[in-house]
Amino acid sequence: MILVFTEVFARVRNLQAVRGALAGVLASFVGLLAVVLLQLGGVALTTPASIALAAAAFVAVRWFKFDIVWVFVGGITVWAALLAAGVV
Repeated sequence: MILVFTEVFARVRNLQAVRGALAGVLASFVGLLAVVLLQLGGVALTTPASIALAAAAFVAVRWFKFDIVWVFVGGITVWAALLAAGVV
């Protein structure tokens, strides 16, 4: 089924109507992603430590181009150390 859709998409992706539809779908996806991010951030980021950890993860991925797996492992390690120290 994927092969069929790939072949069809390869033929119609340069049509103006298809490009417009894809732009609309992409815009709605970005909007939904932003809403989910704001909702989750409001629930999950409640302490200064969690806000600092989220900011550090964002900087590591965005500007230093760290792999997301290593950022995840590092975040868990830092969070465990904060829990063990009684900071969180």
